[in-house]
Amino acid sequence: MANTYDKGDVVRLGATFTDAATPPVNADPTAVVLRVRTPAGVTSTPVAVKDGVGLYHHDLTLDTAGEWLYRWEGTGAVATAEEGTIYVRATQF
Repeated sequence: MANTYDKGDVVRLGATFTDAATPPVNADPTAVVLRVRTPAGVTSTPVAVKDGVGLYHHDLTLDTAGEWLYRWEGTGAVATAEEGTIYVRATQF
């Protein structure tokens, strides 16, 4: 299964924001929000690290088995959103 990890792994969630030009170029939204939902249904908004123009990441520790959801949102100058799912296997130990 794609995006499947083991409990205890740290996964880097990354986002690249681009403008509407042709061809698109990296651009910063006015605000960037990352939302993460744990398998228990708890939603948090961890701080994203800016790596460059339009480039952001967050290193997420997967401490619970099950399905994790995440959503990147850009507002203002670059309004866009992207969602993803991560599956975490339970440990055998």
